[in-house]
Amino acid sequence: MSGLQIFVLSSALYALIPVAILATGSFRYVLLYTHIAGMLVIGGFVGVAYSLRITDGIEMGSGQVLYGALMFTTLVAVLVGRDLRAVRTVISLVVSVNLLVSAVLFVSQRALRSEATIRSGLIAPEVIDQSWRVIATGGVLIILELVLLLALLEFAKVRLRAAMMAPVYVVGFVAVLILDGVLFPLLLLGPGSISAALLVEGLQTKLVLAAAFSIPLAGFVSAYRPTIAAYESTPLNLRDLVFSAPSEIVHRLARQEEELTQAADREERATATVTQVLDSATDTILMALDTDGRITHFSAGAERLLGWARSEVLGRGPDRLHESDFWTAQGALLGVAPTVPAVMTAHADEPASREMVLITREGEPLPVSLSTTRILGARGQLIGFVATGEEISARLRLRAATLNALSRDQESLQRLQEVNDFKDSLISTVSHELRTPLASIAGYVELLEHGDLGDLSGQQHAAIETVSRNSRRLISLVDSLLTLSRVETDLARSSLVAIDLRGLLDGLRPAISDLAIATAPEVTVTVRTSADPLPVLGDPGSLESLVINLVTNALKFTVGPGSVEVVASQEGDDIVLVVSDTGIGIAPDERERLFTTFFRSAEATRRAIPGTGLGLSIVAAIVEQHAGSITVDSEPGRGTRMSVSLPAVTPPDPARGTD
Repeated sequence: MSGLQIFVLSSALYALIPVAILATGSFRYVLLYTHIAGMLVIGGFVGVAYSLRITDGIEMGSGQVLYGALMFTTLVAVLVGRDLRAVRTVISLVVSVNLLVSAVLFVSQRALRSEATIRSGLIAPEVIDQSWRVIATGGVLIILELVLLLALLEFAKVRLRAAMMAPVYVVGFVAVLILDGVLFPLLLLGPGSISAALLVEGLQTKLVLAAAFSIPLAGFVSAYRPTIAAYESTPLNLRDLVFSAPSEIVHRLARQEEELTQAADREERATATVTQVLDSATDTILMALDTDGRITHFSAGAERLLGWARSEVLGRGPDRLHESDFWTAQGALLGVAPTVPAVMTAHADEPASREMVLITREGEPLPVSLSTTRILGARGQLIGFVATGEEISARLRLRAATLNALSRDQESLQRLQEVNDFKDSLISTVSHELRTPLASIAGYVELLEHGDLGDLSGQQHAAIETVSRNSRRLISLVDSLLTLSRVETDLARSSLVAIDLRGLLDGLRPAISDLAIATAPEVTVTVRTSADPLPVLGDPGSLESLVINLVTNALKFTVGPGSVEVVASQEGDDIVLVVSDTGIGIAPDERERLFTTFFRSAEATRRAIPGTGLGLSIVAAIVEQHAGSITVDSEPGRGTRMSVSLPAVTPPDPARGTD
């Protein structure tokens, strides 16, 4: 095997030491101690007896390979352990081994320095010619270079961001090796005795060592980023290497052990408290599973609701809690593998809980609502799942009852709508069918009243007046029914247009005056409007009907001398129409039914005031179709005030009206 092959093989073996340090956990210092001891005692003494020819111009003693491995392994141990015990171990071993090597060389100078031994070629002369100066210089440099490298890292990690620290480890390691390649020959031979060729040869050797060990160091720093981050967040007090007495170090270790014990006790108490809190929720299912899908916690609530004892489920999968094809069906539904970890991971990605059926120990289905959450470790890695939920049998029964009630209500609403449609159709049909014969009756009655069909006796004339009065009432009733039917049906399908309510009222002034003379000649009617336009979105015919019905109602219930006032104005974003009278008023307990179809107040019935009870219901329907509102302010014997508010719109024409 060539020198280059031996170098590559030995470097590769030493590059695996960080992996072994991480794998052994708490035994990493034992491994480190064994490695350093073997390297220094065997390699440092025997290894210098042979050299490795890397290239034609570079020869490397095996002791230099062991030096590079020593620096590399110590640095990794400090990064993993995040304290100075590894460095103290190295310093102690370097001192001990140097003393041992010195003793061995002293004996060798006496026992092996003979012409026969030297000429045999078995032992190189430089082995037995090693001096105290060489040994001391090498030992001191190893210690100083280790401390310098750690000081450089401490300086960098408090000043640089984490992303910039990765190359610092490699650069610092290479810099220390190059420094050793310069300082060792200078200190050993002195500045006046060293040649440029010897200095270049030493630097070449260290660069080869740096190339061999920088690659695994860079891989370690990249692959074990959480470990490196923990080191970077933990400051090392390098003064303790020099100024801390052994007793102080022992005391500090004891204090750390006590703190760890207290932390373990607190964690144990916290775990017990959490377990008791979780188990106190006897109506809640709580299960914890590891990453392999085995149950690690089964709460008291889960025991009570499912009937399984903890001893029966802990350490086992949750298969017995589900139907046999549950995981297969869930995997197909979620598009994942039909395994417990894969399905649990998919459930944890869902924002809401999932309703499912669990199987009790007796084999009975239990509907539950479960939510799944990941359990993450300190480094953010997945360490398990926790499923929490509750029984939802009562909720499902309530939901079913609610759906049944809603279904029945929907059916009732549909039947009521059908009845209402039939009522509207009946009213419309009957009204139209009555209107023609009533018009015929009214015409013949009018002929009889005027004597066009012959003279009537006094008794006959009185009878004809009664027939005429009642026919007019029937015609009014039919007209009101037709109007109500049109408002409730046709208006909903009609196109509303912008209307100036002021202009509409101005156009109705003659009709209102005639209505007052015919209905209540002793009542004074006043119509007042704003000087500005009063634009609303509406149907002109319906709004005229609204005004006439309100005025008719006010005139009808103003008995004897009195007044009716119609006022229209804009108040904020609304156009307000107010019709007030000084009539008989409305009792408080009758106001809620005032706009009901065919409603007649008790006072109107007592006074035998004629009417159909449809006027205000027509008004209410028109207001609703125009997205407005109506309010009533009334006191018995002191009159009534009805206010209609309609949304104002941009006026199409700014023309002014008249009062």
